[in-house]
Amino acid sequence: MLWIKAKTMQHLKSRIEELENEAAFLRQRVTELEASERKYVQAKKSLKTQRQRLFSLLNRLPAYVYLQAPDHTIRFANRYFRKHFGAPNGLKCYELLRKRQTPCPECRTFEVFETKEPQRWEWNCPLDGLSYEVLDYPYVDLDGSVLVLELGLDVSKRKQIENDLRSLQTDLEKRVTERTEQLRDIVSKLLDEIAERKKTEEALRKSEERYALAVLGANDGIWDRDLDTGEVYFSPRWKGMLNYEDHELPNHLNEWKSRIHSDDFGRVTNTLQWYLGGHIPVYEVEYRLRAKDGSYRWIHTRGACLRDPCGNPYRIAGSHTDITYRKRIEVALRESERKYRKIFEDSRDVIFVFDADARLLDINPSAQELLGYSTQELFTLDIARDLYVDARARENFHRLLFTDGFVKDLQIEMKRADGEILVVHVSASVTKNEDGTITGYVGTIHDMTEHKKLEQQLLHVQKMESIGLLAGGIAHDFNNLLTAISGYSETIKENIDRENQLLRSSVDQVLLAAERARELTHNLLTVSRKQIINPKPQLINTIITEIHSFISRIIGEDIELSTKSCKRKLPVIADRGQIEQVLINLATNARDAMPEGGRFSISAGHKMVNGKSKELLGIDSPGEYAVITVSDTGIGIKEKTRQKIFEPFFTTKEIGKGTGLGLSISYGIIKQHNGAITVESTPGAGAVFTIYLPLIQMEVAEEPAREHIPATTGTETILVAEDDEIVNHFLCGILQRAGYTVISAANGEDALSRFREHESMISLVISDVVMPKKNGREIYDEIRSLRPNIKFIFISGYTADIILKKGIVEEGVDFVTKPFSKNEILLKVRTVLDHGKD
Repeated sequence: MLWIKAKTMQHLKSRIEELENEAAFLRQRVTELEASERKYVQAKKSLKTQRQRLFSLLNRLPAYVYLQAPDHTIRFANRYFRKHFGAPNGLKCYELLRKRQTPCPECRTFEVFETKEPQRWEWNCPLDGLSYEVLDYPYVDLDGSVLVLELGLDVSKRKQIENDLRSLQTDLEKRVTERTEQLRDIVSKLLDEIAERKKTEEALRKSEERYALAVLGANDGIWDRDLDTGEVYFSPRWKGMLNYEDHELPNHLNEWKSRIHSDDFGRVTNTLQWYLGGHIPVYEVEYRLRAKDGSYRWIHTRGACLRDPCGNPYRIAGSHTDITYRKRIEVALRESERKYRKIFEDSRDVIFVFDADARLLDINPSAQELLGYSTQELFTLDIARDLYVDARARENFHRLLFTDGFVKDLQIEMKRADGEILVVHVSASVTKNEDGTITGYVGTIHDMTEHKKLEQQLLHVQKMESIGLLAGGIAHDFNNLLTAISGYSETIKENIDRENQLLRSSVDQVLLAAERARELTHNLLTVSRKQIINPKPQLINTIITEIHSFISRIIGEDIELSTKSCKRKLPVIADRGQIEQVLINLATNARDAMPEGGRFSISAGHKMVNGKSKELLGIDSPGEYAVITVSDTGIGIKEKTRQKIFEPFFTTKEIGKGTGLGLSISYGIIKQHNGAITVESTPGAGAVFTIYLPLIQMEVAEEPAREHIPATTGTETILVAEDDEIVNHFLCGILQRAGYTVISAANGEDALSRFREHESMISLVISDVVMPKKNGREIYDEIRSLRPNIKFIFISGYTADIILKKGIVEEGVDFVTKPFSKNEILLKVRTVLDHGKD
């Protein structure tokens, strides 16, 4: 037992020893792990700092850098990336860079996730138009995830340089190849020639003399002539200048003489004889030789001769140089100089040349016309004092010119010799010598005085266009409402007991208010030139004659009215009612300008409008125009008032006595007729309005007297297509009460469907121009394809420009403008249904 206890104690002691050793090892391991953890935390912090420094560095790079996750999300983008492509904001790379909704099929960047290998490629970016050299690297983030770091360097300039170098290299190789071929041809020909010349010693001697003299004469086409034997030699190059091969042109003196231009022949041969005779030291002449294609080449020839001991020439040789190109340049230079001088002399703008000290060196004749000084006087003037309204303007001109090197369209006020103020645009640029030193400046002066007047006219047109936008915006809905108000009011009035005067009077007031609203809309559209007109051939004389009695009632008995026709008929294309309205508006204004009576006259004439006057009048095309002159002896118009007289809502009348639309309406009507209206007036001396309307070359018959045709009823079936519920209900009601069978449709597709159902019954279609689903034009085309002879009436409250775009009025289809009265639409329906009947 004791032995067992001792054994057990020994075992326990051994076990305790082992446990103490293990505990010591574990404590040491814990210490090592704690140290490792501290190093890890420190390394992680250092890594984070380095990462921040890295991203700060990436933001400063002149290249785009971004981190892409495996799900294509952009985790980081540097400043260059955000500037060129925008902030990522959680977008996928293909959404931001490729404007796609799905990943790119062959994404070079995404391949790095699979290969874990860097790659280099080029990308032509469609967003900023630059070329980038792209470098993709696998990148392990702090959380251990794998990202791709992409860096794009802008290599656009390098690519351009490479392309330019390749282009230059290609061009150089081409030129070297061509020149090599030429040299091979030359060498081949020379070798053939040398081989031929080696046949005899005499031929070799003569060859050596020829080339020796050729070197003395020139290094181009070579010619050689033996004066004793008459033997002549022309080198291949000599013949090549005339586009001949060596074997095509014989070596004969007459061959050369026959090709000399007839105007040059005497001069060339005389020069040769003078040289051979010893009268001139050098044989050198320029003349023309006929080439193979019949054209003439300019040749500069220079030669020298060999003389015997007695001074007699026995051999002459020399060279030919083709100077055709040089001659063309000389001619071009002379022509350029001539054109420059012509431009300088004929320019309508003033062209001037000054030296570096701002002294006038040259100026063209237009300056005399513009400034009123002679050319000699201009050279003696103090420019700043005599030509500039404000001398400081010239200082400013010089400061801008010598700072920037040029001035473009600088607006300056100048004064003529007679004191008239001109508004001009001055443009100039400095001139420099080869060293870059400023030697002076040249420039132009463009008269903008008339242009400024035209700008005022343009401002007036823009004001009219603003009124047009206002009128067009309200016309459609307003006309629909007026149609319903007027129509239902007429219906109520027809069904009121005649003894109920109060109710009838109230309805009359409603109708009167609707009519005034209709006139206001019509006037606004007329001012804006968006009102539909019905132009027809008219005679101005007839309009003036027939409106005489009506105007006499407007102006009253205390104003003397006179009308005067022209001997010519003066045919024009016009809406007679609107021209009459213009004359009535002018007569009304004249009456108000002559409260104590006076004279009012209307006369007709004609005038030829040329290019210059058409701009002042605001007319689009020059030509012959009918002229209506309207004058009065009233109080006249002040100048400030006259400049605004055609503006909408401008009036000098008291509140409640004028809307300010009368003259603006007249202006709009005349402009819509492609004409012009002007006014001349002096306070206290009356006013003269002049109307211009383009004449036409055709015979116009007199119009018959206008008759009133009452509306009638009918029994036909009518399809009404109108999307406005109130107008639809009103129109269907008056047609049904007139005896017609009515089929109603609320939109375009509904109208076509109802027509197909009742095609055989329907005699007439009434359709709004602008409707949902299908517009009036589409309904018209499809119904006409089913029944070409169907009767059709269009109605609309839209402005003329909208209706014309729909292609309605041009085709001559019957048209009724909203708002319309009951009798007006019933009369139109009956007229259209009865048209074409026997």
